[in-house]
Order: sequence, then C-alpha cells, then structure tokens
Amino acid sequence: MDELAQLLAVTRVVTLCGVGGIGKTRLALRVGTEIAGRFPGGVRLVELGDAVLPQEIAARVAAVLGVSPEGSRSLEDTVVEAIGDRRVLLVLDGCDPLLEDCARLCGRMLSACPEAKVLATSRRPMGLARETAWRVPPLTLPEEGDDRRIGDPASCEAVRLFHARAAVARPGFPATRAGLAGVASLVRRLDGIPLAIELVAAMTCRLTVEQAAAGVSGHFRQMSPPVREGALARHRVLAATIDWSYHLLSDPEKALLRRVTVFRDGWTSRMAEQVCAGSGLWTEDMLPHTRGLIARSLVVLDGEMAGEARYRLLRPIRDYAAERLSSSGEEDRFRRRHRDYVHQVAFQVGAWLERLLDTAPPHMSGALRGRALALRGTLALMQGRRDEAGEHAQAALAFHRAAQGLAGDALALILLALLDQPVGLAESVASMRQAGPVRPAEPVGLPPSPPPRRPPSSEKPSASGEPPTPASHLAPGSALTAREQEIALLIAQGLSNRAIAAELVISSATVARHVANMLAKLGFSSRTQVAAWMVEWGAHRPGGRH
Repeated sequence: MDELAQLLAVTRVVTLCGVGGIGKTRLALRVGTEIAGRFPGGVRLVELGDAVLPQEIAARVAAVLGVSPEGSRSLEDTVVEAIGDRRVLLVLDGCDPLLEDCARLCGRMLSACPEAKVLATSRRPMGLARETAWRVPPLTLPEEGDDRRIGDPASCEAVRLFHARAAVARPGFPATRAGLAGVASLVRRLDGIPLAIELVAAMTCRLTVEQAAAGVSGHFRQMSPPVREGALARHRVLAATIDWSYHLLSDPEKALLRRVTVFRDGWTSRMAEQVCAGSGLWTEDMLPHTRGLIARSLVVLDGEMAGEARYRLLRPIRDYAAERLSSSGEEDRFRRRHRDYVHQVAFQVGAWLERLLDTAPPHMSGALRGRALALRGTLALMQGRRDEAGEHAQAALAFHRAAQGLAGDALALILLALLDQPVGLAESVASMRQAGPVRPAEPVGLPPSPPPRRPPSSEKPSASGEPPTPASHLAPGSALTAREQEIALLIAQGLSNRAIAAELVISSATVARHVANMLAKLGFSSRTQVAAWMVEWGAHRPGGRH
C-alpha cells in the first residue's frame, strides 16, 4: 500500500497487474481511499470489466465525472476538457476487454490534462510509455513448519482471510492450533490467491478443513499439464478452485449461476425470475438460491437497482460460468429469454407512453410530449415497425420545434437519421450548438408481468446445503446493527438513499451498501419489504420507533 502511494506521487499511470482473483480491484480501491486527500478533483472509479464497445470507455468516464455529451462533439474531447487542470485520480478497473482503447484514451488524457493521474487494473500492462506496471502479489503465506506464524493468524494474511471468511460461514469456527495448522497447509495449496481462499472458506459451513483440502487437492490433480509456479500456475489454481466450488452446488444453484451470465451488467431477483427460471429452477426459489451463492462467495451483492438488491459476478467466476452455460446446451435458449425480456419491458414502456399521451392534460408541455413521442418511435423501431417509428419521430420533432426542446429535438433527429429521413438536420444542429450542452433525459422503466411459478403439486428439489436463514422473524434490534436500524427506520419513513445520507451525514454509497446488507440478512428483495417489516415491528413490539 505505501509503495503504491509513493509510486502515484512520482508517476502518472500505475497499472495493477495479476491473474484474476488476486485482489487487484480491492487493492486499487484501498489505495484510492488512502490517497484521496491528494486529489481535490476527486478519486473516480470507472468500472470497465464488462465493457464491449470502445466508445463505452469514454461514456463511463463521462458518467463518473458528471459530463454530458455536447452536440456533435466527440465525447472524448468533452471528457478531456472537463478534466482540464483538475487534480483527479481515475481508477480504471478491469481494462482487459478493451486494453488498447483504454491505453489510447489514457495517453490522450495524460497529454492534455497535466494534473490527472490513472490507477488501472488489468491482467497485463497497457503499454504506455509513462506507465508503471505493478504486479499484485498473493497474500503472505506461513512457511512450512513455521509454528510461530501458524499459531498467530493475525501474522499471516492468507490464514487471517480464511479464518475471517470461515467464521462468517460457520459462526464459532474453531481456532485451535491443530485447526490453524490445517488452514495454513490449505492456503499454501491455494497459493495465497484471495478469491480462491474465500471460495474454499465459504464451504466450511458444510465441510471440515480436512474435507475441503482433500476436495481441492483432487481437482488440482486433474490439471494437465501441471505447472508449479508463476502466473499460469495461479490461474490454474483459481480455475480448479472455482470448478470445485461449482461441483458442490445443488443442480438449481448450478443452473442459476450459469444462466445469470446472460446479464451483462448485474441483475435483480425480479430479472432472474423472468429470465432464468425453468427446468427445475423455480421463481419462488430464486432468492434463496441467490443467497446461497452469496454465502459461498460466488455472487456479490452490489448495492441497489431501482429499489431492489443488485447482484453481480466477479470476472473469473463469470468467465467460468459462461463457459458452463455454453457447454450446457441451453445458452441459446436463455439468451433468447433475455432478449424477449428486454423486448417485453420495451413493450410495456411503449404501452405506458401511449397511456401517458392519450390521457395527458391540456397543460402538458410540448417538450414532454415530444420526448415521449421520440421514445415511442425508438421502441417501435426496435420492434421493426419502421413506418410507425417515422410518424412518431416527425410528430416529436414538430412538438420540440414549437417548444424549443433541444434534448428531445436531438432524440427525434437521431431516430429520423436511423430511418434514413434526415429532416431539418442542419437547422437543429445549429440550434443545439448555439444553446450549448444538453442534459440527457432520464431513462424510463417498468417492471414486467410476473412469470409462471411452481405448480402447487410440484415437490421442491433437495438442496446440497442450506443458505443462511433469513432474519426477518427477529426484532430489528436482534437482526440489524445500530446503523442499519437507523437506516431501516428512515426507509420506513419514505426517505430516499440521498435523503438518508443527508440525515445521517454519510455518503449515498454507504447507505446503498447498508441497504444491500439488510436485504441479504432479512431475505428481502426490495426496500418496500424493509419498510413494511419495520412498521410491523414498530406497531406490535413494545418500544417500537415510529
């Protein structure tokens, strides 16, 4: 940590390199937090691990900087100008998919923005002339026969991490000398790779350390050809550990882990119910199975999305699960389900827009009418109805021209250009340049209709190991920490994350993490359930707060 902080004091670009699961992201976040005081312009995290198109890089940087597109000007130009002379640290996490494009944008920013610096994570360096590549080492391991270090878990990073994760998976996990010796042997076998250690430690809810060590060793013996050291060896250690963890799951859990890879940027329980259910995986079991995968460190709870808990997969696990989906013979089926789900949501948004326009009051602004029509036209084009899309676009353009609604004007013109009907393009571009930056419209979304559920006569398939029991039957004081109780009470009062953050003088991101933790503990999938639970306990338990 200190070495990286010193490096960023004397160099412009530092890339943390290493195999998947070695802890690059975690280290980058720790370093960014540690040195945030050096950067008055802020430390900005840009997540790129799931980026597919080169233009997504500039778009995501712009989003974290709060920068909007400016007419026909390239977004890269806008981003570079926005940074200017500000002292900013950009943390580019997961550059691998578009490494050359990341390098090009970084090179341009460094040339034009003298005070900006970059901390990147990738499996290999970007290749910039001013870049310092820093190999992320594995966690420190106890040496063979070093009884002193084995006897003190706090003196060894790998043993300490294993013990911390095992204590969560199995409260009261034994910390005897004999047990620690077994853990020390196991973490040496795992080469000190944090993700591999977490995966194995999570299984101690069902296995002893000796059983876990035997299972992992059995998978390692299947590696061919064996590699004893270096990055390739660590990659194979991690791959074998993920494979071992996967084979310990129940069939429904395996199916869920495979199928959620069709979501590129995370998902909610509702989305998984719509897309992933079927063939022995029932909608009502989706949340318990998700909790089971979280408990086994295979799925990460990642804040909220539209008031629901949001989940995602770490890159090494996502890559493995995607391969499993491909070899299962069901990839095409579930990618079609995902496509149909998106189309269904788009159809529902279109129906909502139609109702909005049909029932709109006379005083509804022309700009809002035009924006709704432009969005309706876009949805019609997505569904192949080109004539209808053109009619909506022309009507939207007329409303925007009358109301001078430049943001909607741009939407309508883009749609007309896609339809090969570039009407009034030069006139509108001149107007937009004169008006300056335009703030994009907020996205609109509606929940889909509920999917079919398990038939009443069906039997639940047996699971190999139960996920943690939800704590929603307990009183708030027993189920939640003091801070979580405060936040739950404010949720019950109808406050948003931003309002809660202001009330408690903490960041919105901190509130989102607390809410995600509460949802996981209570077995809930939305804030509404938390609010109802708090009201119930407040109304029926002595001393309940209102």
